[in-house]
Amino acid sequence: MQMRQIITTVDYTADKNGFHPILKNFEDVQAQPQDSEAVRLEKEKHHRLYEKIANSNANPAALNDNLPRETVSVARAKNRHFELFNKIAAEHEAIAHQREAEQLAFEATSVPNNVEAINYY
Repeated sequence: MQMRQIITTVDYTADKNGFHPILKNFEDVQAQPQDSEAVRLEKEKHHRLYEKIANSNANPAALNDNLPRETVSVARAKNRHFELFNKIAAEHEAIAHQREAEQLAFEATSVPNNVEAINYY
């Protein structure tokens, strides 16, 4: 029983390839449903809105007008962040130079270890 009180019967045939359904009164089921007036109006409204948005986004220069502006407090925080970043980078560079100098001093004052490998069997 279909939703519009249409009776659809199904006959099955069997062969070596399996079962095959044969539908009767199936033509009405395959027909595409028609949109109601409310659905049609909403679809038109949707397409108009879609076109409006697509047209407004077609101009990339207009997109920059919608970006948030940088406030004074944000600019101050960004500057503080960059100052801290540069300070930390300078500290890391100083540590790297110090470790390199320590390594060179260690190598200059160390006696090479000439231990030959002994194979124990």
